[in-house]
Formats: sequence, structure tokens, C-alpha cells
Amino acid sequence: MITYEFSSKERSLKEIATLATLSNGFISVRGDPEVSKSEFGTFVSGVYCYTPIFYRELVNLPRITPIYLTIDGEPFRPINGETIIKLDTLNGIVYYESILESSIGKLKYESSRIVHKTFKGIFAEEFRFRPINFAGRVCIRLPIELSVSNKSVPPQVHVKLFKIVESDSSNDSYLHVRTEDEVYDVYFKMFAESNDLQLRPYSDENEIGFLGCIDVDPNQAIKVAKKVIVAKEKSTLNKYSEIAKEKTYQELLETHTTAWQKEWKQIGLVIEGDIDFARYLYFNTFHLLQMYDDESDVFLLPARGLHGYGYRGHVFWDADIYSLPFYLFFKPSAAKAMLKYRCKCLQAAKEYATKSNFKGARFPWESADDGYEATPRIVPLDLTGSKTVLIETGELEQHITADVAYAVDLYYTFTGDEQFMEECGLKIVFETARFWSSRVKYDQEKNAYVIEDVIGPDEYHVHVNNNFYTNLLAKHNLELGVKYFELSRQKNNWRKIAEGLTSEEEVQNWRRISQKIYLPCLTNGICEEFEGYLQLPDFKIPEGCIGEKCLPEKIRENIPKTRLIKQADVLAGMFLLKEKFTKEIIEQNFDYYFPRTTHASSLSLPMYAAVLAYLGRTEESFKLLKLAASADLGNLYGNVEDGFHVGSAAGVWTAILFGLAGIHIKNEKPTLDPKKISNVKMAFNVTIKGQNVRVEL
Repeated sequence: MITYEFSSKERSLKEIATLATLSNGFISVRGDPEVSKSEFGTFVSGVYCYTPIFYRELVNLPRITPIYLTIDGEPFRPINGETIIKLDTLNGIVYYESILESSIGKLKYESSRIVHKTFKGIFAEEFRFRPINFAGRVCIRLPIELSVSNKSVPPQVHVKLFKIVESDSSNDSYLHVRTEDEVYDVYFKMFAESNDLQLRPYSDENEIGFLGCIDVDPNQAIKVAKKVIVAKEKSTLNKYSEIAKEKTYQELLETHTTAWQKEWKQIGLVIEGDIDFARYLYFNTFHLLQMYDDESDVFLLPARGLHGYGYRGHVFWDADIYSLPFYLFFKPSAAKAMLKYRCKCLQAAKEYATKSNFKGARFPWESADDGYEATPRIVPLDLTGSKTVLIETGELEQHITADVAYAVDLYYTFTGDEQFMEECGLKIVFETARFWSSRVKYDQEKNAYVIEDVIGPDEYHVHVNNNFYTNLLAKHNLELGVKYFELSRQKNNWRKIAEGLTSEEEVQNWRRISQKIYLPCLTNGICEEFEGYLQLPDFKIPEGCIGEKCLPEKIRENIPKTRLIKQADVLAGMFLLKEKFTKEIIEQNFDYYFPRTTHASSLSLPMYAAVLAYLGRTEESFKLLKLAASADLGNLYGNVEDGFHVGSAAGVWTAILFGLAGIHIKNEKPTLDPKKISNVKMAFNVTIKGQNVRVEL
């Protein structure tokens, strides 16, 4: 396992804050230095609020990390470039080191912090400082800061999405806040401990916490611990408060690290032969693991994690297609909880379909806690609103409905979880099939069913007809409806459920439509991304180009009018449903589309790496895989400060599991088709249908 060291000389503190985020799936705190001000507070999974432009977004709750030191009223501040932040992924600890200075002198400051893996409501940090070249009276302030807000658009605009209901500093520091829409309550309680000085609770308009002062001499070391409880119910607050009172920081640290080491042992991940790839993969795996709260019934997985404002905490298709496989094989309970989130939102999806004049269930492109469409429509770029950007994905990127059904089938295939299918899985499959049967349109000239006016995964090309990916996944969704109806006839528990949800007549209609959905494939084997795509002017990207910045300006300004695509589209569909295509066809399409892909989406490289691995082109695959795995540590897309690239990190594992390891089901039994990579060895443990399997590459 690897400890990652980040220096403020080499990276911005906002980047480091994302990379050093700690979470337990319930509480999440970014790795901002506690001795400096920050716009970021605390994220609590599932706590959203109505907000302008973005419908609902994760609430930036009070900041629980700050620690401030002063002398004679003057603050100690970190010396520019002297900050070191370390992330210990084996134990789930962030360490902070810095030299703090004031006009009176300097002091050496060190701290460690955890978001407890087992006790979900507990955040704890311990800090130590010693004067270097002065003696005097140092005062310590340990606040929960109340002035944080959500950054909106344009970035000058901030919106506060919570209000103070109650605060009490008469004994321990207690705080109760409520989201502005009156939906969620969040409770905080803080304890402080030190053998070196006395700390007393205090509060003012913007803070509540503890403070104390002590006379210090050069090289005299002072140690203090801060423990904050965060909960959505008072009973939970009281439960974790008792634990925090009883246990010292070191005792909390020990139980936390024991839990993390047990987690890593269960996964059994070993990587040899390429230290950089190992660094990337351990890092990504740590962040994926820490986002799951095993005490929650649903797992709401935002596209940029609980690591920042990126996409406002909204959930996209990459949760179902790119991220779910990681949890399916390493944490099956997490995969189930992800799908239970979709179950929870099924009624909202049915209402969305009805509102759109369709039948069944239509899942939104972006969703938050309530399951309704959360994609912003018009986003202002300046304070006057005279400059705006129109976002049409919410209206047109409809393949997500089939993506959810695909995820349900994938989960059942590799778990055999009958109970989930009975409780919800069958409903999702049937309701989404019903949506597509109402969404298609019969084209007499083609003698086929078509799907008009959509956006595919590519996203550069809007209002297109018969996007290959959308049509292929819709066809599959209808086939799943038929498959599970027929399965229900063989299972007594399913039969009554299925008969209450659909009918033989409707299922036969699904079968008929699925057999005649139009797929724009040519006789030469190339499948056209959408109708008319091959009539657009051609352009191939320079080798090694990632993103749009390396394109000629004239091309960059007219991408939608060219054959350039943003990410795997045709190839994504072919990989997900590879049993429907020969390897020759997949390879032919890969060789056509890859040189025309900008990879401006972080989802692109993992999918192409997966395709190459499946085709047996493992050296090429590994090259892409390594690049994809570096998305956050290498800040490949220049936006890591906005949050962790969840889909990309998990997508790398999708490529490993399905591509390099070749995990599949044959005759209802799990089978591996492992590939070799020169000079690289990997091994890990997965769970398939309740059985533990050791995979070695």
C-alpha cells in the first residue's frame, strides 16, 4: 500500500484538497489545511437542497475541520509552499505538516485526521505544535464554522442552503442545522481533549467550538485532539457522542485503521512490475471504497464523489455503467444499494415518462435525492445573465433509462439475488421496457423502429436520429423485458409479480419491436454512430491528444460539424453487449472510431482500454489503462479541484474485470479469460454469486 505525499510547492491546495478527501460514505471532508480558511465545509451523503439553476444539490454544511493558532491576537499562517499533506491509503489517514509564522515567530505544526470507517458519525483530528524561535502565550481556537455556502454560477455567486436551528456552547459545543427547504436536519457535537491546556466551549455569530490559551517556550510540544459528531438523527448523535467521549483520539485511530486494514485484506490487491500504475490503482481503489456507507439502505453515488462541487452531487449514467461493476465484484452489497437508489426513484421515473408523454419509467439524465430530473437547462456565464449556455442532455440523453435496466440485469447475472428482483428489479426491467416501446417510432421506409432526436454518449452531436448506442441499449432493454417475463414463468415467486406488472400481449409487443429496432450498420462492418454521421467532414486527432486543446482552432470551434466524437459511443455499446458482435466487427469499429475520439470525457479512455483488452491487444490496452488511471493524481483533465472522477476510476476496474480478467458467465457458471501484460502482475479477490474467487493476471 502507498502513502501519497502532496506539496503546495507542486500543486494548488484546491487540487490537493480533492486528492486528500476523507469519507466513510456518510461524512466527507476535503483535504483542505485546517489552519487556513476554506470555502468548503462538510458533505453529508444524501443531504441535498433546492437551489437556483441546478434544481437540487449537495449542501455545503458547516466546516468541522478548522484549527487556528494566534499570539497577541495575530494569527499564525502557513508559509507559502511549505505545506505537506500525506494520504495514507492503507489506514485511511491524512497527515498535515507545515511551518506556521507570525511577526513574532515560527512554529512547527503537524496533525492527523480521520473520518471513522466504522463509527460513521465521527470525525477526529489531533494536532501538535512547538515554537521554533519564540516564547509567548499562544491561543488555540477549534471552531465549527457556520459561514460556508454553496458556490453557484457564475462563480461570484454563493447560496447558503442551510440555517441554524439551535446552538449551545454551555457545556459541549452543540449545533443543529436544517436545509433551507426544510427537508433535512443535521446535528453536530464537538469534544476537545488535551493534557497540556484547558479548553472551554464558546460561540459567536459565525462559529461554535472550543478555545484555550497556554504559555509556551521554544521546542515545547503541545498536543490537542478535536472530535466532531455529525448525524441526521438525535439518537445517532447521542450514540456516537458516547463513543467519542469514551475513546481517546488514539483509541479511535486504532479501531479506524484496523477496519481499513481488514478492508484491504479482503480485497487482496497486489500489483507488481509498474510502480506508477500501482500508485494510480491503489489511490483510485481507496477513494472508491471510502464512498460506500454500509449502514445506508441506498447508495447515491455522485459523478464527482463526495469530493467537491463538480456536477453538484448529481448522479449520472456512469454510476450504473462504469461504477457499478467495481462494487458488484468487490462490494456486492454496495452494488445492490446503488440499484436500490434507482428503486427508490422509480416512481419519480414513472412520473417523468408520463410528463414526457411516454409510458413506463424514464430515468433522468441527472438526479439527486428525490429522483427527478436535475439537469440544468440554461446556465448563466455572467452576473447579468446575458451570456448563457444551453444544456440539452437532460431532455435528449435518454439512453440512461436502458443503462439502469442493463445494470439490474448485470447485478442479477453475477449475484443471483432473487429477493432484489422480486422487490424491485423486475419492476425496473418491465417499466423501462414499457418506456422504450412507447418511445420508438415505426419507419415504414426502413421497415424498422427508429428513435429520433436524441443525444448519445458522444455529446458533441445533438438532436440526432438513431444513435447506435441508444438504439442498441433500447433493443437490449426490450429483450430484457422478454427474458425476465419468461423467467418468471419458471419461478413461482416471480410469476405473480410479473403478471401484476405486465401481460403476455405487452411482452410479445416488446419482442416484436426489439427484433426490428434499427441499427445503422453498413455492409462494410462499420456501424454509423447516428444517421448522417458519415456525411460529416472527416478529421483525425493528433496522436496522443487528450481533450480538445490540442486541436486546431478552426476544428475546435466546429467539432459538432465534424466526425470527431467526445468519447466511446459505438464501441461502448459493442463492449457492453459484446456477445452480439464478432470480435472482427468490434475491432473494425475500434480502428475507425478511436482516431476520431478526443477523449474529452474521462469515461472515454477506460472504455477503449476495455475494448482493446477484450480484443487481446493487451499492450495497447494497458497503455490506455495506465493513462486513464492517472486522471486524478495526474490531473489529466485539469479539473481535479472540482472532485474525484468516480466513473473514470471505476471504469479502469471495469476494463480490468471484464477486459483483462475476462470475467463472464458461461452455462450459468463464472468463467475467467485472463490476459497477460508484459512485466506486470496483478491479483485480487472478487465475489461472484456469493463465492470468493482469487483472480491472478
